[in-house]
Amino acid sequence: MRTFVVLFAVLTIASVAMADWVTEFSTFHAPDYYLEANADDCAVWEPDQQCFRLTCHAGARYGIIIQRVESSYAVQEAYSLFGEFAAEFDFMIDGSADGIVFAWSDDPLAGGGRGGSLGWGRGRGYGVELDCHNNPGHNDPSGTHIALMHDGVDDHLAYADAPSIQDGNWHTVGVYKSGNLISVHYDGAEVFNHTLVNDDVAGGRFRFSAATGAVSAGQYVDNIQILCAEQSVSTETITWGGIKQLFR
Repeated sequence: MRTFVVLFAVLTIASVAMADWVTEFSTFHAPDYYLEANADDCAVWEPDQQCFRLTCHAGARYGIIIQRVESSYAVQEAYSLFGEFAAEFDFMIDGSADGIVFAWSDDPLAGGGRGGSLGWGRGRGYGVELDCHNNPGHNDPSGTHIALMHDGVDDHLAYADAPSIQDGNWHTVGVYKSGNLISVHYDGAEVFNHTLVNDDVAGGRFRFSAATGAVSAGQYVDNIQILCAEQSVSTETITWGGIKQLFR
């Protein structure tokens, strides 16, 4: 596993949240996930490549993967807490439409949709999109960009152009959240950070989705590492560079 990058802030972290999501897809136990797709060739595990395919290289497709968390604890304790988390994942897009969204939502099953909806549409929560097709109807700022979204794919809070996201190679994204401050990294470098005016999603589930429309792409994710920190009882103060050592 990679070591998390050193980020911009020092934060106070307590015990491990119930819903950390760490997998390199060397194996796949389908009941551990909520999967949704509008075709059998989307939202499927690729055992030979040991990665997860969100969409195949065909038009008008979407695929979604959400981690299930079963716990004997209270429901709110089983939910990920979104005050502090570090997320890294690899992705590959080998075509020109439409893109991938990594989202955190207190209504993770909402959303969906093909094309520019990116499988998330107007779903509740926040997300980081890897968008490789300009959809003016969704307020896209450019044809290839990374953006922080709110309550679906229409509201771009911050973005950066990223022409290489659709080149058919694997790339790494990091999303690091400390309170209202979010930093987004691409292939090891920060591309933007943004302070939320109102951090109105306290907990829920993480999800990945992707979609194609009139044109298409194979869209994949791999090496997911998402670590959450509870905010109730502080144990020590660390930088993001120490988050893996504290949690693992």
